[in-house]
Amino acid sequence: MTGIDSMIVGEPDIFGQVKKSFQNSKTFNYLDSELEVIFSRAISLTKEIRSNTQLSKNPLSIASLVENKILETKQKPVLVIGAGDVGKALIKRLKDKDYDISLYNRSDIEVEGIQSKSLERVKKDIKDYQIVVVAAASENPFFDENDLSSDDSLIFDLAIPRNLPQELKDCINLNVLTLDELSGMASTTANSSYGKYAASDFNNRTAGRSIYETEHRFFATLSSTHYFFGAEKPTTFNLFFERKSGLPG
Repeated sequence: MTGIDSMIVGEPDIFGQVKKSFQNSKTFNYLDSELEVIFSRAISLTKEIRSNTQLSKNPLSIASLVENKILETKQKPVLVIGAGDVGKALIKRLKDKDYDISLYNRSDIEVEGIQSKSLERVKKDIKDYQIVVVAAASENPFFDENDLSSDDSLIFDLAIPRNLPQELKDCINLNVLTLDELSGMASTTANSSYGKYAASDFNNRTAGRSIYETEHRFFATLSSTHYFFGAEKPTTFNLFFERKSGLPG
């Protein structure tokens, strides 16, 4: 829960989700005394680690990385799919910077004064947006290349597993970023988290240096699709490469 083993080192999202689940379980009496003690101690220990180290100082999160990337572009309307923790956090960040935001969600919900629209409208409305954030899971892609505008688009696929088809990354006019790529950005920038984070010795309950110290990280994905067996049966080859420097983890 400290975020040390997270894809984005030090992110607080998982810790927040566990605390929320813990409180909900207590409210509805789903916890017995043993589980309550276990989770209470785990949460207390996580707070201790994050406060006694630099994990809690300027914490990175998925929402903050997406926000930083969006801020690098000219200010444009943003379409957000999904009103989960990541979607809500991103909407709050962008609204504070006066971005025009539209939210699409499975159920009706209001986030930061923004009323959600039905997911069924995504394909129809998406042509009006050049920045799209997919922060919800689905068995089927929410949209494809034909639904997008002809102008350059910045798309974030934050779903686990990925929601959008691999073919979108091969389009010249699209910049599609996934969680893997955002994670790489967190460890290769000038304000890298290298050397700042610590793990805990659970036997002695004292803070110690983390073995997860990555000074530089390079991540690459190469994908190629061929139609050996007809137009309806594509075969895709994926090659993944990752290089790290720093202490082994």
